[in-house]
Amino acid sequence: MSPSSQRGLKTNFPPFAGNAKDLRLTIYVRIHNLFATYLNLNCFFVSADNLSEWMPLFYSRNSLHNPTHYESLFGKNQDRDRYNSLNFKRLKKERKTFFAKHVGFYNLYTPVVRNGTFQGFLAAGSFVREPFTEAEIIRQWTSLSGRRADAPDPDFLGYARMALDTAVLSPPVLAGFKEVLEMLADFLCGQADQRIAERLEELRKGPISHGLPHAVWMDFMLGLNQFHPRVTVGREPCWWEQEELGIMRWPTTVLALTQPVPDPERWSALRSMAGAAQLQWEALRMAREFPETVAGSLEDYGALFVTSASPAKSKVQAKLEIRDRFEAIRRRLEKRTGLKLVAGVGSGVALYVAVALSLRAGERSNDVAAAGR
Repeated sequence: MSPSSQRGLKTNFPPFAGNAKDLRLTIYVRIHNLFATYLNLNCFFVSADNLSEWMPLFYSRNSLHNPTHYESLFGKNQDRDRYNSLNFKRLKKERKTFFAKHVGFYNLYTPVVRNGTFQGFLAAGSFVREPFTEAEIIRQWTSLSGRRADAPDPDFLGYARMALDTAVLSPPVLAGFKEVLEMLADFLCGQADQRIAERLEELRKGPISHGLPHAVWMDFMLGLNQFHPRVTVGREPCWWEQEELGIMRWPTTVLALTQPVPDPERWSALRSMAGAAQLQWEALRMAREFPETVAGSLEDYGALFVTSASPAKSKVQAKLEIRDRFEAIRRRLEKRTGLKLVAGVGSGVALYVAVALSLRAGERSNDVAAAGR
């Protein structure tokens, strides 16, 4: 999914050319694109002959900042080794995919079996099944480190950011990812058929792209990537944007939502980050309930929505359509998260930046009627 100012953010998939070599390449590219663009997880192959050698197949964008680093920091490597050993024994005995939990984080495991012989396994993670709460992070940190959860402690804040940045896999996404990992295991054993390639396409268009944020699309759409500027004039969204994001036209308006800044006496960095993570998670799940709408993150303190009005409407009608849609989004998010939210609306990257800065400074926007077309 290489960015391209001329052709969008995604490379074309290799076409089938009627032989196994081309089909294997197609399958590999489709698996790679899912990991790189949506799943954002580490994935290793571990041979049954050498359990100490974990061969990396895919790295997450957070691969240098994950739970194992903090376990090592606080002398908990033996606990991780026991966890891995138990999972290996279970894989060898049951020979089926499962997920397991350790110190609050999940991993997915699948056996690699060729001609009836257990070759090893795939291990992927870390992920969570729902965003961490403030209380969960404090409890896990205290158990892991033996230290208080103090905001001035840089190790604690680093741990909290790592935990809140961890990929959240909803049940449909987890089920889809389980299929992807099992197909990868088959692929490593030499299997490659059109059924695998077609199922990977179904997962890309369905639960995985519907339940996880695209790695770079929002920055591209807002014009924040200087190396791959947004080129939308005279163009419709690419085929993959239509399939994965569910939009048939380019967004024109940005809605930014965040929590109001509390009194200094009540402010907590962790509480703010945990609330933003919950807000972003609910925004992602809710975006498809509205037409031509995509959700994203506003750094680590809020959520974004981009959308557009029907081009058939007049300027006044378009403003009313956007206003009503954004007001419905705000109300629905407040109901689902239990948070009081403030909103800012703008068109284009310049107004997006102004909205983001004003919200971060704690300035309130009580009127979403200023939405532009």
